[in-house]
Amino acid sequence: MATSAQPATSSPQLSTIVDISSKGVAALAIALYASGFLIVSLHHSRYGFTETNPFRPKILAAGAWFFLFTGIPVVTIVAVKKNLLNWMKVGEFLFPYFIGCVGLSFSASLLFNLSSNSINPLTWRSLVLSIVMVGILVFVRNYRKCPRWVSALVSVLFVIYAVESTISDMLINHNFGYNAVTLWFFGIGFLALVELMVPERDLTNLTWANPAAPILVSLVVFALFYYPHVKPSLGGGSPINVVLYFNKDSVIKPNQNVSVQLVDESDAGFYIVGQGETRAICVPRNSVSLVYFSDKPSDSTLLR
Repeated sequence: MATSAQPATSSPQLSTIVDISSKGVAALAIALYASGFLIVSLHHSRYGFTETNPFRPKILAAGAWFFLFTGIPVVTIVAVKKNLLNWMKVGEFLFPYFIGCVGLSFSASLLFNLSSNSINPLTWRSLVLSIVMVGILVFVRNYRKCPRWVSALVSVLFVIYAVESTISDMLINHNFGYNAVTLWFFGIGFLALVELMVPERDLTNLTWANPAAPILVSLVVFALFYYPHVKPSLGGGSPINVVLYFNKDSVIKPNQNVSVQLVDESDAGFYIVGQGETRAICVPRNSVSLVYFSDKPSDSTLLR
């Protein structure tokens, strides 16, 4: 008895999936490299030099960290967007979202080299004001006769106060601590929320040109304020404390050693900065006899 042949549809479908997946992976790799290259270039420009080798794992690592720290708040906002039907609900949402960012920053901060004075005791004025604002917010959110706009207003005022304090601490006191990481997660999430709340920018008709400006601004901010604090062991741009031992042919301090910060290294040499300096010096490799990874000379008998 003759049997009818089944159409072979699985093979075309599989080839389509493989084709889309390969293009997606290629696009992601290009985006990671482009972002990482720009981040590393902006970071090095602060020290007066540019990256000489464009094919380094450090560039992909910089792009990967940017994508990770940007993707977490964006995915969170996309997930909760359906519950934020109007700007009143957005205002009420800002306070719990900020508290969530505070909790997330404690674990994410393990990836950064925090400032030595990043955990300063709060002043009595800041502490009392924070407690009062939190108490008012909890009260108005649970008191049924209180208008909803009051709850939203208090939530917005608390977030404005917290964000302003963090920005002042970073820019004026040059302090990088847990609150700086909190500010990143909150700021990226807020930008994503604004983009999605604008009617003509919903997910159904979103094009690459719509979020181009926020993405570029976020990338520059990450390169200038956050990437320099990512631990070097994780591919970040935080300088490493080293002691360079110069040989007798060195132009700088022949037969001496000096404690410096290592910004980067290449085939040309070591890019170093002194304590409190902002411009790097490229020391040729043939001028250095030994590199000791510490902030002070070694007492080892091997170096005596």
